Amino acid sequence: MRISVFVLSVFAVLIFASGCDLVNPAERTPTYVRIDSFQFVPTTGTGTQSHKITAVFAYLDAAPIGAFDLPAKIPVLADKKGVLLVRPAVVYSGLNDVLVPYPYYEEDTVTFVPAPGATVTFTPRTKYTADSTMNILNEDFESGNSFVSLQGDTMRKTNDPKYVFEGNYGGVIELNNSDYSESVMSEYFTAVPSGAFLELDYKGTLPFQIGVIGSDGTQDVTSYLFGFNPKSEWNKVYIGLQDFINTYPNKQYRILVKVAQKVPTTGYVAFDNFKVITQ
Repeated sequence: MRISVFVLSVFAVLIFASGCDLVNPAERTPTYVRIDSFQFVPTTGTGTQSHKITAVFAYLDAAPIGAFDLPAKIPVLADKKGVLLVRPAVVYSGLNDVLVPYPYYEEDTVTFVPAPGATVTFTPRTKYTADSTMNILNEDFESGNSFVSLQGDTMRKTNDPKYVFEGNYGGVIELNNSDYSESVMSEYFTAVPSGAFLELDYKGTLPFQIGVIGSDGTQDVTSYLFGFNPKSEWNKVYIGLQDFINTYPNKQYRILVKVAQKVPTTGYVAFDNFKVITQ
């Protein structure tokens, strides 16, 4: 009888131990892929090489791993070789909690070889996608100033180093004891509903807004899309124009810039490298 009790006790312990393994399986050890930044490759006809890639979306054999701020240490759980694909990501329209893979930057890949517990380094390369390089409207203020005043103080071209991000010239809106400035890009662009982005570099002491005006020759529609706070150092933003274009398709579009204060004030916003990219 004692033997039977002992056997049953051992059997129960084995069942319990097996159950624990099923509930708490052994944890797998990932291989870590370190990515500090993207190397940006210049291409002819795309203007400035300025970029602000702040994150990466990672995939292994097309299966998503996740989004990671740069510099990143990406844990990859895999037992066999595969293809690691990374897409450069940017902050959407200045909204710090919204990251998007930038559709006009190329992804990069590398052969992934598992080495559990180890860290391997990957420096991906990116450049503008081939289908975007012929659809870029660029205003870098080097050859002129395509912005014209609609109301108030205008955006002017300047070679004052304080207002120039790169090259010899930049653009600046200065309020001198005034409260309003609204300018529009004189050049038109077209875009399909799948989307368009505006890139620009800016800094300044005043907030500003970016908008779009659409025209079909008979009626104009105007909307200010996003506002941006003052920055003491140069900052780059990627502004999505898709919602406006989807709402008002089949038009010609221009970019609007507005600085509006409640009371007359003195300050500035400096700009460089307005770049509208469409498909």
